[in-house]
Amino acid sequence: RNEVGIKGKHRGIFYNFYLTKRDIQYIPKYLPAEGFVNEYYLGSNLRYVLGGQTLEFQGEAQDGGSYRLKGSFSNSFIEASYTRVQYDPTFLHNDYFGNHREWHLDFTSPAADVLEGSLKLETDNFQFYPKVTITNVNDHIFYNQDKLPEQASGAAQILSPELLLNWRFMKRIELSVQAIYTTVTGEAEEVFRIPEWLINSQLSYRNDIFDDKLELQFGIDTQYRSSFFGHDYDPTIQQFFLQDHFNIPDYFIADVFVNFKVGRALLFAKLVFTNQGFSLPGYFTAPYYLGQRRVFDWGITWQFYD
Repeated sequence: RNEVGIKGKHRGIFYNFYLTKRDIQYIPKYLPAEGFVNEYYLGSNLRYVLGGQTLEFQGEAQDGGSYRLKGSFSNSFIEASYTRVQYDPTFLHNDYFGNHREWHLDFTSPAADVLEGSLKLETDNFQFYPKVTITNVNDHIFYNQDKLPEQASGAAQILSPELLLNWRFMKRIELSVQAIYTTVTGEAEEVFRIPEWLINSQLSYRNDIFDDKLELQFGIDTQYRSSFFGHDYDPTIQQFFLQDHFNIPDYFIADVFVNFKVGRALLFAKLVFTNQGFSLPGYFTAPYYLGQRRVFDWGITWQFYD
């Protein structure tokens, strides 16, 4: 991958224009097709800052027809963005030869539109960020129940409202909550398997002790995910595929942790899945793939630079 371009600033506008060339050589072991792929990309990044407001544009186009465009706006109260992308199918989507299956296909390029918007409500001890993401996906390529690649004939719309809350109270106690609710509609809704609810939270106590030489933090992390028919996994092609026989149950897990920070050294310890055996004996991340059972983790992170 080689890239050449120009970047700079003019009257509050930051700009970057570039040309990228990417050379790919592929040599399949059993398929007769092999060769080189030369890809060229023309891209730009523009950012305009005026006071507390920022306008930004990012764009990249490939000579084969794929492209990515993104425009965003932000200030002290709102953030909004729109992204449009069209991308090529992968090599694996088009051709595969193995012990159990073989395919040679020719898919069209999928495309997606993503519209995001959020509010920023902040005080010294309280931050609240409601957010909405709307995604429209056309001609999505997925692996079906027979573990074969397939292209959806229609579009799917994914709506994801999200709430993010950070609250510090009693000076040293902090609460963080992230809640995401997702619904999928449209002709191709069956090919998108997403849990309806995903909720992450952390409750912690933080303090500086020993004349502010040691920073202490301890608390609990929790995660809840609702039940859904999640993707199964095929190790022969190392891909996730659709399945309709295993409803992955919902779960709630909690991790207890403690962190010590001295200078640039961080010492941490965590009891993962502390509630194992109390609320549930275990949980699945995919059909027949168990999640991490209770384990004690500890370690040290030490940065030897400022």
